[in-house]
Amino acid sequence: GLKTSPQHKPIQAASLRCSAASRSRIMTLSIAHACQAILCTALLALSVCEGFATPSLLPQVRTASSCSRVARRPGFLSTRGASSPEPTTVGEAHSLHHGDVGRRELLRLLGGSALVAAMPKKNSAADSKGTVLVVGATGPIGRAVCQSLLSQGYKVRGITRKTKFVEAASQLPPDQWPSQVKWEVRDLAVPESLEGALKGVDKVVFCAGSQAYNGGIELNRKVYGDAVGTLVRLAKQDAKDLSSFVLLSSVGVTKYAAPGYPASEYLLDVLKWKANGEDLLRTSGLPYTICRFAFYSGEPVPTPNAIKIVQGDPNRNNGISVANIGVVMTKCLSDAKYNSRTLVMSEVGPNGGGGNWEAEMAQLKEDIKGAPLLAP
Repeated sequence: GLKTSPQHKPIQAASLRCSAASRSRIMTLSIAHACQAILCTALLALSVCEGFATPSLLPQVRTASSCSRVARRPGFLSTRGASSPEPTTVGEAHSLHHGDVGRRELLRLLGGSALVAAMPKKNSAADSKGTVLVVGATGPIGRAVCQSLLSQGYKVRGITRKTKFVEAASQLPPDQWPSQVKWEVRDLAVPESLEGALKGVDKVVFCAGSQAYNGGIELNRKVYGDAVGTLVRLAKQDAKDLSSFVLLSSVGVTKYAAPGYPASEYLLDVLKWKANGEDLLRTSGLPYTICRFAFYSGEPVPTPNAIKIVQGDPNRNNGISVANIGVVMTKCLSDAKYNSRTLVMSEVGPNGGGGNWEAEMAQLKEDIKGAPLLAP
């Protein structure tokens, strides 16, 4: 409705610029909302792929659309729907205002304040149960494993390729669990970087994820197959007194090659190399335990009464929280009676049936020698 006389042209131009700016803001918001939706979908895919649930298990995973929303706990899908609280302890507040890494960035790198928990005072060398190498220590499962091991009196050495995580952890006070881990920056996809990693180690927990959905499908072979083989070789070379090698694996490793198995091409590749890693460890002659699971949730507090332990490779299986995975894997390396066993860990539903998981572990049958994979 503006006139086109010379004196009105500046007003018209300003109006057009304002309109263009408004359109730009609207477009930016639309793109942001679309990105949010894509991110939620990607987080669900990440959770499923890392837990390696088959499509038949997908209905059991609650998505951001079927519950409230994805909580801000980086690295896993939460069904709680609440954002991580702001730091409340003196230790957290101290850590978040210290050094070069900003407060929010430090929280992001360390997995949120819910996972930067205060731990008991670090044990002396005389009290320690031995040194455990945790491979994949900065993933959601690896963080839970580290905390479980520290709480049980083990010294923990963590392997990660996340340099920024290690830098952030170094700024935490001593009562925070990441500061109690001896961190080593190594890359599982580069075998040479693993040289020397097993020196001075008594036990190994392998709970790494390939993240091949980001870096290419060949990472499945490099992480789940080649890296396990490299660590087995180095254990024989540098850790001849190794008492336990606990490997995190997946249900479906004995069935993925069957015609019509309900899984994507990506998941089939994951299971193929998970099976290869199992074979390499099971036939290595090292003391081992293999822990299979279907998918995980992000509950950070252990609930041992919900844990269920079986053997074989069941078609359907409930998921398990990262905290309970940490509890089971810590238990596996606590006694030689769990060596040469392959188990499946999950959680029971609200109707009960759990609570006897330690008795179930005590009854695990030894793997059959010469049988590369254990079917039901």
